[in-house]
Amino acid sequence: MPAHRKRPRNAEATRAAIEQSARHHFEASGYDAVGLREIARDAGVDAALISRYYGSKKGLFEAAILPHFNIDALLQGDMTDFGARVARMMLDPGHKQGFDPNRALLNSVGSPEVGSQINEALTGKVVDVLASRIGGAQTRLRAALVIAILTGVDTIYRIARLDALANADQAALGELLSASIQGLVDDREDD
Repeated sequence: MPAHRKRPRNAEATRAAIEQSARHHFEASGYDAVGLREIARDAGVDAALISRYYGSKKGLFEAAILPHFNIDALLQGDMTDFGARVARMMLDPGHKQGFDPNRALLNSVGSPEVGSQINEALTGKVVDVLASRIGGAQTRLRAALVIAILTGVDTIYRIARLDALANADQAALGELLSASIQGLVDDREDD
């Protein structure tokens, strides 16, 4: 008797279950530490079906994880208050509900197999999109620095819970974070 539960035949529902299981495992353990059998077991399918749908574990990672690397939610609004808006969101304890792409990124970026795909997704879907909104000189560099700050703050504040940030006055922390981000977003080039 197979160890996994039987799923009714429905390709869309099966893909959704596989991708949900993959997101859970890649977030918790990272790309290199997870096998297709674990993902398949939790999705209630045979591992061969994953290969059939996605070609490989790498194909599954690309389908389940990389689409979540985007900045769309942060770009809703005017760029003149981007820093304040993003700082409020980053410091909101409930802003990460459900799947956390940052944890999947942190746990998988060192993988020789998918590290370059992560880099390409972050560049094309995050850095380049932000750069197109901020304009001015050195837009890609400034956009990359904004993303580095946001990823670092998210990691150290929310995941590692560094005392200096976790116990800081939230208004003061928000103000400093907002100013740092907005300073990179605003083009301060002399005319």
